[in-house]
Amino acid sequence: RLRFSMGNWNHTTDAIHPNRTTEYTYTEYVIPMEVANQIPNTRIGTMTVTLFTYSDSGAASQIGSADSKTFLVILPDNSDTKPKVSMMLSPVGALPSAFAGLYIQGLTKVKATLSAEGKYGASIASYMMKVDGVFHDLDDAYTSRYLADAGRKTVYGYATDYRGHTGENIQTIDVIPYSIPKLDGASAVRCDENGNPNESGTYLKISAKRIYSPVVVAGVQKNFCAIQYKYLSDGVTWSNWATLLDPKNIGSDEVVTGPLLGGLLEPKKTYVVHLMAIDSIGRYAESFITIPTEKIYMHRDGARNSIGLGKYNTRDNAVDSDWDFYMNNHRIT
Repeated sequence: RLRFSMGNWNHTTDAIHPNRTTEYTYTEYVIPMEVANQIPNTRIGTMTVTLFTYSDSGAASQIGSADSKTFLVILPDNSDTKPKVSMMLSPVGALPSAFAGLYIQGLTKVKATLSAEGKYGASIASYMMKVDGVFHDLDDAYTSRYLADAGRKTVYGYATDYRGHTGENIQTIDVIPYSIPKLDGASAVRCDENGNPNESGTYLKISAKRIYSPVVVAGVQKNFCAIQYKYLSDGVTWSNWATLLDPKNIGSDEVVTGPLLGGLLEPKKTYVVHLMAIDSIGRYAESFITIPTEKIYMHRDGARNSIGLGKYNTRDNAVDSDWDFYMNNHRIT
C-alpha cells in the first residue's frame, strides 16, 4: 500500500499487486484538489508518501519497515484555483437626483464594490479595479478618476489570494457624452423703445445662443439649459436673475430680446450685464458685458473732480476715457 499525506489530509491506496520482483513504477494515483486546503496561503506544499509491504494479498501482515519519501506538490494556476470575483459598479459624482445612476462624461467616476471567494481554503489578500488602463486599489476606494471620454468602457475587477492566484470579473458601462454649456454670440447694447441699437438708448437689448448637451437616456432628454441675465447699475448691487430663454423651450437655442428694462437706463451711467447659460446639472457659461454711457466729446464733473473723454465720467478723481491713448504712435496701456 502507499499512503499519501499532507497536513491533516491523508489517503492510503488499496493493495497493489505488481506481480514482479524487479523495479516497478506506480502511476495510478492522481492527487485530488482537496489537498490544496492544507496549503491555503501558498502554492507549494510538501507531501509524504509511505510504502507499506505485506506478506499476504489481503495486506493484513506487514513485513519489514515502512519506507517514506517527500516531494513537492505545486498547485496549478487555472480557473479551478483562481478566486471567484463578484463586482458591483456604481457612479460617483455630485449630481442632481435626476441624473442618479448615470455615468456622464467628465462629471462622474465609477466605483467598484468587490468581494471574492477563495478556492480550497485560500483567503483573499487584495482587490483591484482597472478602468481606462489605470489600476485603483483600497487607497482609491476602488474608484476611478473622472471618466474623461464618452462611450462604452470595460471595467475589470480583480481579487488576489494569498497563494498569488488572481481572479477577475469583467463588466461594461456606458458613459453619456457631456460638455459644459457655452454662450455664443452674446451681446448686450443700448437700444430705443423700438429695439433699434442706439448709443443714447434707455432700453437694453440682449442676444445670445446656448450650446449644451441634452443628455438623452432611453430616448428621454434629461438635461436642459436656460439663458439668464442680471445687471449692475451702481457698481455695488445686482438685480435679480431674469430668464431670457426657458430651459424647457427646446425649439430654438438662440434668443434676441426686444427692448428691456422699460427705459430705465440712464444715458450718463455705465451698466454691467451678467449673462449666463446654466443647465440642469448646474454647470454654466457666463459673460460680463459693459454697457457704456452715451457717447459725448468731453464731460467735466466738478462734484467728482473728474473728466470723461468720449463718454460721461463715472469715476471719482480720474480721467475716465472711452478712447485709446497714444504717444509717438504707440498705444499707452
